[in-house]
Amino acid sequence: MNRQFKEYPTDARNADIAKLCKKLQDDIDRWRKQQLECWPKLQHFVINQKVIEPENESLYLPSDFQSPVERTDFGLEEAGLLEMQLREGEANDALEAIRLAIKQLALDVQYKKKEVTGQKDSTRAHDELKRKCAARNKYVIKYRQAFRAMIRLGMVEGQTPHKELKDSDLRIKGMTGAGELGEGTKEESWIWSAMFDPSLPVSQRTEWENEFDRVRWFRAKANKDRWEEEIDILEEEFQRTKRSFARMEQVWKALAHVCDDTAEGWGKRAYAHQQVGMYQLLNKRAHGDFLKTKSHKPIPALAGFVAV
Repeated sequence: MNRQFKEYPTDARNADIAKLCKKLQDDIDRWRKQQLECWPKLQHFVINQKVIEPENESLYLPSDFQSPVERTDFGLEEAGLLEMQLREGEANDALEAIRLAIKQLALDVQYKKKEVTGQKDSTRAHDELKRKCAARNKYVIKYRQAFRAMIRLGMVEGQTPHKELKDSDLRIKGMTGAGELGEGTKEESWIWSAMFDPSLPVSQRTEWENEFDRVRWFRAKANKDRWEEEIDILEEEFQRTKRSFARMEQVWKALAHVCDDTAEGWGKRAYAHQQVGMYQLLNKRAHGDFLKTKSHKPIPALAGFVAV
């Protein structure tokens, strides 16, 4: 029934759509009047535009003209600066909504895995997840539109906190006690640290958001402590291995000195010196590997987190 309803809207639904289209067209007409009063040079574009649906009509904002020369010719320089500020705010709002939606989805997925059983409840939970994914994707589209507009207005990517939002960025780490295989080598998505204002009052954040971030922070800290402990253990194992190789080198050197000058003794002495060389080489390799591991910087476990 749901599929049929989506593919074949009812008469009432069609009437609602027509009403919304009429309202949108009225808003565009009012905008056209103000637009042509401020920028009469755009009249040529407005008159020659052939669009049937109002939702597909171009508004001819400054971001619709990628060339700075065109914006200058049409007198859109100041409007371009104003649109850049508005687009930046739009991108920030969309990004905040995306972060909130990802948190909600992560909690719902975790709850579904642990608590939901049975076909009926699983289907209902799956439909709810699809609905929330669709809501998240609306904000993703809004951010990408704002980002593309800022690029056309002259924003240089890499010089601002805003970045291209990829599907791989729509994730969050640290939702389960034990991370998935390979998760420790992955860095946190940039969306969790971009434009974060540490001076934001706690009262402006919901209680469950604070609890969510607090749990993630302590899980990340626990992982960090375990990794540091593993590093200490491995370093000590390296040192014990080196001491073991050095000790065996001394043992075989001592055995080489006690061999007599008979043919059999010369053979034993040659074998002892061979063992000495082997343990010297092993000790040298172990020392080199130890220096390599010391030169590697560990991945920051708490990147993107704020202590709450």
